[in-house]
Amino acid sequence: KDFRKLARWVHFLVFPRPEKPKARSGISMSVLPCRFDVSSTEIRQRVQRRLSIRGLVLADNEDSIQRSRYYQ
Repeated sequence: KDFRKLARWVHFLVFPRPEKPKARSGISMSVLPCRFDVSSTEIRQRVQRRLSIRGLVLADNEDSIQRSRYYQ
């Protein structure tokens, strides 16, 4: 959860919700347009309840989430 350590190694891609993203001083990031409004919390909850996440994430991501059992 220490994003500053991670920021030394990666460039973040940010897909903001409708409100404006907060700038993080010294953090390398690109803000990209969001095509639909879905939260990671909603995705986690749907996976835990064994509901479909099809259409909420890319197909490759869906397969990865299901195989790895990240949220179960």
